[in-house]
Amino acid sequence: MRILLTANASYVPPRGGATRSNLIWMDQMAGAGHQGRIVCGAAGEGAELRFHASIAVFAVEDPGRRIQVLRQQIREFHPDWVLVSSEDLGHGLLREAQHSAPGRVVYLAHTPQFFPFGPASWNPDREGGELVRDAAGVVAISRHMADYIERWLGRRAAV
Repeated sequence: MRILLTANASYVPPRGGATRSNLIWMDQMAGAGHQGRIVCGAAGEGAELRFHASIAVFAVEDPGRRIQVLRQQIREFHPDWVLVSSEDLGHGLLREAQHSAPGRVVYLAHTPQFFPFGPASWNPDREGGELVRDAAGVVAISRHMADYIERWLGRRAAV
């Protein structure tokens, strides 16, 4: 299976719990023989986290260019699944993923402030919320977060 993960946060080095959690998932999948790519933000110094050598990381500093690289990687890599991490405050990566890989997008719900819906959202966006609702799947980091998603989006999430 080919899996493409995207987020605005840096993955080389990873910043925070969401990026580390996503890298651990990608590492586990790569170790099981799946192919993985990551389109993410770029950052300077930080603590490294080793992951499977087969995972290609495309770290792009400019947010607009990052969306272009995501589009290009979806077209070239033909992923079975595109995982969009909630570290996408403007929801541009989510929009592009749903446009370029309809029916193959899974939303990774880590940080409610970054969700496009609900009272904790820093950037509520009705269209972004609809894109999450229409995703092939939503994965939450906890039962509490899954309940939040169901309450404010009307969509069940896997934990």
